Amino acid sequence: MEESKQASFCTSCSTCSPEKLGLVKQAPLSLCKMWVELEKKREKLVEVQQSMKNMDLDIKWKKEERQRWADEEEKLMKEFLEYGQLVREAEKAEKDEKAAQAEEAQKNWVW
Repeated sequence: MEESKQASFCTSCSTCSPEKLGLVKQAPLSLCKMWVELEKKREKLVEVQQSMKNMDLDIKWKKEERQRWADEEEKLMKEFLEYGQLVREAEKAEKDEKAAQAEEAQKNWVW
């Protein structure tokens, strides 16, 4: 395949303009080397595109992970607040019970 590409560029044809042929003749690299360089640039481009795709997937995964942590935080915060409310209610009930016991003890106290 390389030979067919090289052959089509190495022969002069009527479709090539004299300016194009002049540029090819002035080029420091042979057309075969130019095809090799073009392939290297294509491979580098594909590598960069793949890296960008991987980064996009990584960002997507991190966003999903972040959302899971946010959901977990919300759940724990709700549990924390509900449990805190239960603790305050238990404290109040205990305080009321102690006050009732103290009042009862005072009523039963003999002077």
